[in-house]
Amino acid sequence: MQNYENSKESGSGTIKFGFSRKMALTTSLFSVVGMVILCISFYATANFVLSGQQNSEVDQILTKLGLLIGLLAVIISVISVFGSMIMGKIMTKSINKLNDDFFRLSMGEVDLDLQEMKVIAAKSQDEIGQMMTSFIKMVENQKALADAAQGLAMGDFNVEIKPRSEKDILASSLHSIIFQLNQLYNEMYKIGSETGNDGNFSYKSNAISVKGSYQDFIGGLVYVNGILIEKLQTATQIITLIGKGEIPAKITETYPGDFNLLKDSINSCIDGLGALKEGNMVLERMAQNDLSTDIEGEYSGIYGEIAKSVNQVKTQMLDIVEVFNRIAIGDLGDLKKLKNIGKLSNEDILFPVWLE
Repeated sequence: MQNYENSKESGSGTIKFGFSRKMALTTSLFSVVGMVILCISFYATANFVLSGQQNSEVDQILTKLGLLIGLLAVIISVISVFGSMIMGKIMTKSINKLNDDFFRLSMGEVDLDLQEMKVIAAKSQDEIGQMMTSFIKMVENQKALADAAQGLAMGDFNVEIKPRSEKDILASSLHSIIFQLNQLYNEMYKIGSETGNDGNFSYKSNAISVKGSYQDFIGGLVYVNGILIEKLQTATQIITLIGKGEIPAKITETYPGDFNLLKDSINSCIDGLGALKEGNMVLERMAQNDLSTDIEGEYSGIYGEIAKSVNQVKTQMLDIVEVFNRIAIGDLGDLKKLKNIGKLSNEDILFPVWLE
């Protein structure tokens, strides 16, 4: 409230000589001038009529008449001054109210109490009443626009604004903004629905439905969406090749930011598939009784476990070959060792055959 008062003093200035005083002074001035002219005229007429009679009684009559006229002029002038001031205050009360509300409106306040002004407008059938009626309509329209703008700020794009005329630029502009925002929202929702929900990566946005910088916004969204789709399509192609049993080439393109994490993850997966490729080569040689090759690559996770298992099988096959070779020359020293080791699992059918 203090800020409002300070703004009011700095914005509208302090009224030192108000309209009511000016009107009272003007009315009083004209009343006094008119009364003086009337008194002078009346006195001059009386003096002219009685000028033909030269005696002391006529002079006394003129003197008394002059004093009486002067006294009446003073009394009427005083009454006119006070009457004009009272009437001026009564007439300017509504103007002062209107001026105060105009200033509040100029400070951006639209939540004004218009009840008193509506009462004055209903009683006044003159220009002031018409001016108040117009002001009430203006405030109500400004409040409607402010409510609509506040709704937009809260994300409500369903607010309705109806221009009062073809020249209502503010309402027409807000109406156009709401229309463009709805078009923008619908297009953004369409892009998200087509690509995100339906998986339609070939969807082309219709940026023509919006204008100006809104097109740039849609263009930026389409650009970002296109980059995401491109990276997803690259990952899809790689996963498809893996699903077919093929090992794709690693991604060598430089990806910015967090996209590089996606690239590193895909390349790590491709590296892990190297264990399968190398393991397959070792197993093919083992199938041909070639036990000279190991899986030499270092792999993590399940790929490392596969490499370890293949190498263990190859090592055990080598141990079996060595045992067979010693048995072939009559060296049965490994039998005692094999008895101490025993079955490696419940389903072990290899060692028991040797021990029987």
